[in-house]
Amino acid sequence: MYFEVQHTGEGERGGVEVGALGLSLPFDAFFDKRSLEQVAVQCSFSEAYVGGPLGYLTVTRANGAGPVLLVLPTEDSEMSFEAWRPLRHYDKTPCGFGFEGHHEVLVLSKAVAEQDWPEAQPWNPGTSRLLLPGQSLVVGLRFVLAAGPEQVEDALLAAGHPVALAVPGWLLHADQEDGRLVLKLPPGLALAALQPHPPHSIRLTQVPLVGVDADTYSHAPHPDWDDSGGARYRRSPAPGPVPPPARQQVEQWVHLMALPPARVL
Repeated sequence: MYFEVQHTGEGERGGVEVGALGLSLPFDAFFDKRSLEQVAVQCSFSEAYVGGPLGYLTVTRANGAGPVLLVLPTEDSEMSFEAWRPLRHYDKTPCGFGFEGHHEVLVLSKAVAEQDWPEAQPWNPGTSRLLLPGQSLVVGLRFVLAAGPEQVEDALLAAGHPVALAVPGWLLHADQEDGRLVLKLPPGLALAALQPHPPHSIRLTQVPLVGVDADTYSHAPHPDWDDSGGARYRRSPAPGPVPPPARQQVEQWVHLMALPPARVL
C-alpha cells in the first residue's frame, strides 16, 4: 500500500516543508459494552516499534492466539516509523478503561515535536522534508502474517527485517555493566555501523553470547546518559529481476534508557 505526497506547483521557488506526516492505523480495540468472549474474538492490541526506517507495528488478537499481523515499511519508499501518537485531535471518541483511542504512525514528526511535545524528549529526533515544485514523497506499507506471537521474530527475519533484542531489558541502571544488545540480521543485510546518540554516551563491545546466532554487543551507559542509539545497515542487491531497494543504507533505532544507580534506590 503506497501513499504519495506531491508538490504540484510550478517554477523554481515555492518549496514546501512537510513538518509532519502521519498515517492512521486504526484497529478494533473497543472493549466497552462487549462481553469477555466478544473482546477475545473481535478485539486486538496494537504495539508500535518506533525504529525509524526499520520500525514496525504488531497487531495481536486480544486472546493471544495467532496469526499476528505485522505492518512493515516497504523497501522502495521513504517510510519511517519515526513516532507514534494517539489521534486525540481528530478522533472525538471518549477514551477510558474500555477504549484507549486510535493511533497514527508519524513518518515525519518535527512540527509535532515542536508544537505538541515542547517539554518532552521524543524517542527519535523529529525530521521534516522539503518538497520543491514537482517533487514527491512516497511512503509504503506492507503486511505480513506471523503464525503466532512466538513466531514474530522469525516472520520479521523472513521478510528481510532485522530484529533487535536487549538482555536483560531496555532499562538499565547507570552502574549496570552486563547489558547485552542482540542484533539478528536477515540475508542481504549487513551491519555497517553502530552509532550511539549522543556520541560517547554508551560503550558498545562485541562479545559472543552462547547459543545465539547473531551479532551481540555488551553495553554500559554513561552515568548521565538517558538517550538512544542507532544501528546502520547496508543492503546487498537482490539477485534476479527484483528492483533494488530505494535506500542502500538504512537505519534502525533502538532505545535504551538509563535508570539511577541501583545502590541509591
